[in-house]
Amino acid sequence: MAHIPVLLEEAVHQLVQSSDGIYVDGTFGRGGHASLILSKLSLNARLIVMDKDPLAIATAQKMMSTDSRVMIAHQSFSQIQATLGEACAGQVTGVLLDLGVSSPQLDEAERGFSFMNDGPLDMRMNPDQGETAAAWLARVSFAELREALKTFGEERKAGRIAALPSFVKRLKHLARSEKRDESRLGSLQYGMSRRLQGPINLLTLLPLWSPEAVLRNIQRREPFRQSVSLSIKS
Repeated sequence: MAHIPVLLEEAVHQLVQSSDGIYVDGTFGRGGHASLILSKLSLNARLIVMDKDPLAIATAQKMMSTDSRVMIAHQSFSQIQATLGEACAGQVTGVLLDLGVSSPQLDEAERGFSFMNDGPLDMRMNPDQGETAAAWLARVSFAELREALKTFGEERKAGRIAALPSFVKRLKHLARSEKRDESRLGSLQYGMSRRLQGPINLLTLLPLWSPEAVLRNIQRREPFRQSVSLSIKS
């Protein structure tokens, strides 16, 4: 499936206010936004592209490594200040963050995001860092599971669900996506909110893609955030 950025023209139109500016695409993905941004910049401008996903960075290298205006960084957008350095950070004209998973990540079964294809339950933006979703589920404590369900799944009955031995047992033995269907997790009709009845969306269990986690990353860079323009496309 081809990756088609949503609101591409609108987001870039709002972002690029000066053709000579310094811009950051903090979530390069497959380069849709970055390519359009670059087309609107002069030879004096700079574009810094960042992504945690090594496949996204490989795409950036193929597309833009020969353009002297472009700097490519294999980093999370939370590392913008460290990547640019104090001197450059204060001069940034605008930052674009296209938050969430992209269609190539959903299409590749081995990444563990797919609801349609069998694959290892990885779910890491950078497969070379951190623990997999399967490893997290295997070791998760009651308190961690309750907090994940409550905070990231917005589940009102998080404590009741996390305390169910049969539910936790199924989660701890879930190592592959396998369409995340009821043959793996069972009915899960435990009096929980209707939204979580039936097959459970494991994305709600992990603090990887939540708005809260994203905002924490941004808020950690409060001084820097005040010096740049954030263009966030939902």
